[in-house]
Amino acid sequence: MGSRLMDALDQFVLGPMNLINRVEGLLQMAKRREGAVKFALKRIDKGGDTSRVDAKRVLSRYKVRTFGEGFDANCLYFMVGNRQAAWAADLLDYAGIEFTTSPKLKRNKKAAGAMPKAWRDRKNSRG
Repeated sequence: MGSRLMDALDQFVLGPMNLINRVEGLLQMAKRREGAVKFALKRIDKGGDTSRVDAKRVLSRYKVRTFGEGFDANCLYFMVGNRQAAWAADLLDYAGIEFTTSPKLKRNKKAAGAMPKAWRDRKNSRG
């Protein structure tokens, strides 16, 4: 009973009333002068395997900026600007993080293999 009550509160009250993050998302889109793509991660308490913090940590290592966080009873959300969305999806695939996003997002085939090196991890070619 308590679990269903919390799910209902998350779905219909707490999630939609997360106004600060919603406004921040709108301001970021206006600042960037582009739209955004929403990424969804299944909540750990609902069977997901990765937290939003871990996913954002992977993306921030490659300078992919996330904003506009949100949640509901089943998922945690964040947004990425349109220009970085396909790259962000590939990085999350490389890292083995399960997510869902817009079916309109044009992407390469599912990424496989080792994570690419971040720019800051590459050695200076001048020695």
